[in-house]
Amino acid sequence: MSDLSESLLPATAPDLSKVLDLLEGRLLSLPVEMITKDPWKVPVQYLDHLAWENSVDVWDATWTEETKRRAISVAAEVHRFKGTPHAIKKALTVFGVEAELLEWWQDSGSGVNGTFDVRAFVSDGPGILNSGLYDASIINAMQSVLNSTSPVSRKWALKMGVKTTAPMYVAAYSSVRMIVRATPFQPPIPAATATIGVAAASFVKITARAATGGTSETPPNALLGVTGEPMIGLSGEIIEVL
Repeated sequence: MSDLSESLLPATAPDLSKVLDLLEGRLLSLPVEMITKDPWKVPVQYLDHLAWENSVDVWDATWTEETKRRAISVAAEVHRFKGTPHAIKKALTVFGVEAELLEWWQDSGSGVNGTFDVRAFVSDGPGILNSGLYDASIINAMQSVLNSTSPVSRKWALKMGVKTTAPMYVAAYSSVRMIVRATPFQPPIPAATATIGVAAASFVKITARAATGGTSETPPNALLGVTGEPMIGLSGEIIEVL
């Protein structure tokens, strides 16, 4: 039993208070990695418990360690702004995507009152999709995240895509504009259940990057291969250079 005289509390303090004071001192003397609640430092075996403590809405024990730590790290901010575009975008970063929201009344919007599109770009490029990380279970998880963070009065549609950069070399032109025609090809995908929304659309967003010197030459057919479950194939064809 501990010697209560080691407590820094006054002699008149109750014994229970002195015991708790000594216990707190012992806990604070433990290594930081044993008592921290930082999701990026806590041992992996405690992540499930930390997710429960932080009220993570969507959780899967089969996720990668990186995904679990991301989910815990954004939980507080997502709860603070739940129901706003910021919360939706922040929650989807858990899966390594950059989201853009398109309201129904905007250009290319759905045109249906009260709806919005969520365009989720895989900024890491086509390679990460080829790895199979974005399978049906992850798509379902993303839909669950949208259900939990979106306003209950709103309906949404989830669209997955790839954001990449197309290099372009400029020699004798003051400005160059590249027009790209992207043709999506999508074989049948596994059925995905969700309360609201679908995840059956695909698109590609290409950003041109100009560099001086060299020749004005771009491959006539740029192929972006995207595979996984659901499997999405995209081919980009340069149709005009001005």
